[in-house]
Amino acid sequence: MKNFLYLFVFFLSFNTLCQAQEDQTIVEKSLYSKEEKETTFANFKKDVPSIGLTAETEKMYLDLITSNFTKMVRLNKDRNSTQKQLKQQLKRVLEDQRSELKKMLTFDQFKRHQQIYKPIIESVRQRIDMYQ
Repeated sequence: MKNFLYLFVFFLSFNTLCQAQEDQTIVEKSLYSKEEKETTFANFKKDVPSIGLTAETEKMYLDLITSNFTKMVRLNKDRNSTQKQLKQQLKRVLEDQRSELKKMLTFDQFKRHQQIYKPIIESVRQRIDMYQ
């Protein structure tokens, strides 16, 4: 039983150490190529009319989303951030965007936005996580 406890503590420590090292990995690549950025955003824009925005609100919405999408894909423009830093920067961009969108959209529009924007957010997170 004592050996089992030591083995358990060892694996727990090892797992924690590996996680800490992953977060400290320097990401030396850009998250998206130019073509990937264009394709991803073009696919997103196809779904924007389903939100049901007025022309004026849609322009403001797209300006905000374009600006924040650019910030997200350029998070690692200097190619010297760690995964942890990139995740923190992404979280900050998304929190700011969410705050602005809640002022601009109705509850139903915001929910629809979340549905069509979710693949972009997941894609950015996956690309950050893949650099281990």
